[in-house]
Amino acid sequence: MQEGNFDVYWNGRSWCVKGSVARKRIRKSLKIRSRSKVKLAKLVASKLFEEEYLASLSRSKDEESLLFSTASIIYMEGKGYNRYVEYLPKILSITGPRFRIGSVNKAELMRRGASALPTYSRSSVNDCFVKPIMAIARHARGEAQERNPKAERPIRAMTVSQTLRLLEAAASDPAILRWDPQRQTLKKIAFQLGSMASPGETCAVLASDIDFEHQRVSIAGREPGGRKNIYRQRDVYLPDFYWSLLKDLPGVGKVFLTPHGKPYAVRHFRGGQYAEAFRAVVEAAGLPPEFTPHDLRHTAASHFYAATRDVKALCRLGGWADGDLPLKTYVELLPASTADELLQASIDYGQILGRIIWRGA
Repeated sequence: MQEGNFDVYWNGRSWCVKGSVARKRIRKSLKIRSRSKVKLAKLVASKLFEEEYLASLSRSKDEESLLFSTASIIYMEGKGYNRYVEYLPKILSITGPRFRIGSVNKAELMRRGASALPTYSRSSVNDCFVKPIMAIARHARGEAQERNPKAERPIRAMTVSQTLRLLEAAASDPAILRWDPQRQTLKKIAFQLGSMASPGETCAVLASDIDFEHQRVSIAGREPGGRKNIYRQRDVYLPDFYWSLLKDLPGVGKVFLTPHGKPYAVRHFRGGQYAEAFRAVVEAAGLPPEFTPHDLRHTAASHFYAATRDVKALCRLGGWADGDLPLKTYVELLPASTADELLQASIDYGQILGRIIWRGA
């Protein structure tokens, strides 16, 4: 039932309240365990929100004058390790030591970030500069996390025939080979399709991470590339089909290189490490231009599940902690004929199952 800026509701055990006051979200039990005492619950909730509002008036002045550097320390202490932490030195060098929470304005931050980071795209400025500042400011004010107003990025996966066309273009299209004669883009595509690795994880792989005897690669997460790579440390295994495409890898350092033979600089929120090269291959293969390198991870997961129906192995290899997420995402993404089409193309994900080392088992 609605009451002012909050809802009072019965959760099956007690009356609870949820809502927001003075930019702070509140959600808690009122400790009233009789369902008939709804009026009392509403009265207690109203008193709770009134007290919080009065307390906010005394806090607001101090919060607005709080130095951003101080708010950053509070944020790290409250959150522990967070993906924004590594950006704080750069942010503080741009904002200066006297930047205060009350100065936070999203439009102004975007303008300031774009000026200070001219080589970054607009989305990267938002991810590396604006988002961390806004998150720390909200944390200092006790506000809820900001919801992304944009629609979520669609989940796309390639069919088996599209996958084969992509690989063929990367391997033999004359226009591609003119600027990528060593087929560096093919190797990255093959690795992602075989391993479910993200583009950032792929570009961070070292020669020392590869066990050629067991066709196993460690996603070590030693550098914060691919956004979540440090949270998805795991070993991945490739089917023979894709392993055979990883030829002439370097013996030291990073193994997946640019078409010019240089290692990628993998950084948080700087996705699309080889997006330009990938787009060229997609165009040469005659595939929809919406496909991105990250869609190869979705494709690999969809193909693996279609071939094996093994949710436990899917989560283990893809780095998902909860089996519900990949199941909801990948079960019906591709046609039912996918498993047969994979075998006809000699892509056997079932080979992987016997190689997985189940640590702690």
